Amino acid sequence: VGPNNSVEITDSSFHDNSGEGAHKFRIFNFQGGDGAGGLSIPNSWWGNPSGPYHLTANPTGTGDTVGDFIGFSPWLSENPMPDPPSGCIENCFSNVLFLPGLEASRLYDTGGDRLWEPPFFGLDHEKLLLDHSGVPVHPGIYTADVIDEAFTANIYKSFIGKMDGLVADETINEWNDFPYDWRFDVNDIVDNPTALATTTISLVAEVERLAASSKSEKVTIISHSNGGLVGKVLISELESQSKADLVDKFIMVAVPQLGTPKTIATLLHGEAMPSEWFPFVAQAREIREIGENMPSGYTLLPSPE
Repeated sequence: VGPNNSVEITDSSFHDNSGEGAHKFRIFNFQGGDGAGGLSIPNSWWGNPSGPYHLTANPTGTGDTVGDFIGFSPWLSENPMPDPPSGCIENCFSNVLFLPGLEASRLYDTGGDRLWEPPFFGLDHEKLLLDHSGVPVHPGIYTADVIDEAFTANIYKSFIGKMDGLVADETINEWNDFPYDWRFDVNDIVDNPTALATTTISLVAEVERLAASSKSEKVTIISHSNGGLVGKVLISELESQSKADLVDKFIMVAVPQLGTPKTIATLLHGEAMPSEWFPFVAQAREIREIGENMPSGYTLLPSPE
């Protein structure tokens, strides 16, 4: 603070100002005295209702201190700002939840045989059929993981590697993907537990779990394709439970928010599905039969909703 200048800082919180001996920080006005500029820090919190430790000598002492020629009265008796979450002050990046797209979670039957993505030859499509109410004809199907790569094609493999790297270098504490049965309506995926091999997992509970271990006490949701529609319903559900503040950011990549006309061709003719890229995996007839009663397929139809 130079001559004929003044600085005033108010309604601030000085953390770790715990008194003599702590020497976290010190505030001095070396231009103090007659004709000097002014430095005033009133109405601030100093870590203690009794105010700051006032050092009256030159800056040779120890402790979190306020020197001479500084106005710091009145001070606040309570902290006007909450403490940083979990004691984190810098680089407080949120844990990440990833919601994959349609057909991007592997599905298994009760015997542990993988139904999707299909084996190299022969889709056992009858086990994936649903009845006219959208209920699986073959019970006990569960998911366990998202598809990293299929038939040598990189699906989420590079993304998974990137996220694992963020944990390894301690940029974030944790991340997790959330596989789900993509045959169901997005509301069902959020409202009902997802079946795993030996247990179930709730999407809202997973957000709460990741937030609890996050540096920011929040979760960033990254979604791809149909996962973005799931994420929108998830956020609405969190809002209804007064838990929306658990979400830091919601990132959507290639999300069909207005629906996609290609769904019509899929439902009517079995087109634009894996049979288009890997005809040895599934026939259009099989894809059409799976999609006929698949709620998620109709969710993707362009509509006012």
